[in-house]
Order: sequence, then structure tokens, then C-alpha cells
Amino acid sequence: MKSTPPLLLLSPAKTLNFDSALSPALRSLTPTEPRFLERCSALADRVGSMSKSEIKSLMSLSDSLAQLNHARYSAFAEQPARIALGAFEGAAYKGLQASTLDAKQLEYLGRSLRILCGQYGILLPTDEIRPYRLEMSTKLAVGDAPNLYKYWGDSLTASLRAEEPPFVVNVASQEYAKALDMGALGCPVITCAFPGPAVHAKQARGEMVRFCAEQQVVEPAGLRAFRGSSGQWSFIEAESSETTLVFHRGAAASAAKPKAPAAGKRKR
Repeated sequence: MKSTPPLLLLSPAKTLNFDSALSPALRSLTPTEPRFLERCSALADRVGSMSKSEIKSLMSLSDSLAQLNHARYSAFAEQPARIALGAFEGAAYKGLQASTLDAKQLEYLGRSLRILCGQYGILLPTDEIRPYRLEMSTKLAVGDAPNLYKYWGDSLTASLRAEEPPFVVNVASQEYAKALDMGALGCPVITCAFPGPAVHAKQARGEMVRFCAEQQVVEPAGLRAFRGSSGQWSFIEAESSETTLVFHRGAAASAAKPKAPAAGKRKR
């Protein structure tokens, strides 16, 4: 009997790729339908009813990006679809490198990876998505909800809780993690922290997801062995707790490690 893996929470990416060919491994995956598709469609209709200038102001976009997203949302259902794991292309997903994972590792991610998303709520790796630009922190009023946090409300937490995971590994950004009530997930939640420049932290989050898939992690203790793609990260026990695992990168990791006591002089 297979051990149940944890749920791995990851943020989406602004950068999308709907043009490049998918790897054979990703093409072999069976596409699935997002669990909150009806609510996603309501959001798309709301943005689709806005003018280009309104979208530009709402999302703080340049003229060209405002035009692009106005066109996307004006005909959202007609946009091309692609599985989430093959569509997102930000720093975290470059760290994940899903196109190079094998079938066993992708099967693990199918059971464990959950991408928190302003447009779709929660995505499985194989859920088909269409091009969008709606971050969780966007102050979009929908019905009685003044923003997306209120729009999604308790539904995201309830959906993840219903999966009954043994524990949750949070490698999502604060913007997305706060869309959940972590204390109401019904299991231990372990947050992985990567202090330092954001670009390194984002890539490390994706590398941690890859590490879990490669090692088939099913116990919290297994997370501590993470070192990154080039051995650049180290687990810092002195700064960690049961709920937060802290990893330092490069020279910072060496500086954070306790030094061995100097050897005493022998008496002659």
C-alpha cells in the first residue's frame, strides 16, 4: 500500500507559456478540470466586462499588457488551454523543471502538488488553464466580496482539508498562503523558509517541490535533507522549529552553522 504524500502548496507564476511544445512526459499526462471552474468563469466574466483602462488600473499594467489581458478576458473561454504544470514559467517553475521529471515523479506531484491561484482557486498539476493575469492580492470586487481573499473565502481551506493530507508543506508566497486558514487544515503545516533575495527564494520553492518528487517524501523529517539543485542550500536547525524549516544559501549557510569549539591545549 502506498504511503500518502503531503500536500505541497505552491504559488502560480505571472510568466505563462502556451506556445512551446510540451515534453513527452508532460504530454503523456491526462488533462483534468479545475475543481472551482464555475467560480473561475464568474471571475473571468467580471474582468471581461471591464474596459482596457480599467484593467490597466486594476492590475497596474503597461498599455501593452492591458491590451493583451483585455483581449484574453473578452474571449476567455476561447483561449487555448494547457495543463498548469506546462503553462507556468516563473522562477519557482524553473527550479521545479517539471519537463525533466519521470513518470513516477509526476505521479507523485499529481497526488501532492496544489497550486494556489487567484483565477482558479486551487489547481492540480494536470488541470487545464487558460491565459490569465489575476493575482490573489488584486483588489477586484466581485458581488459582495471586496477582494479575491473574500471571494474565495473558506472554500480553498475546506477543499484542501477534505483531501485529508497527513501534513502540508507550505512553499507558497505570503500573498497566496494567507488565502488559507492554515490552522483549519486538520493536519500539521510545515512552512519552508528561504531567507535572502526573492529570486533565490522563489527558485528554492520550486526546487523543494522537485526534491519531494524525486525523493518521494512522505515524512516531515525527509524535508530536512533538501540541498537545492547544486547543493547551495543548507538546513539550519538552530533557526527552525516543528512548523518552520529554515534553509540558508551559500555563504549565509556556512555563517549560520555553529562552529566547533576550539581544541584545548594539552598539558605537558
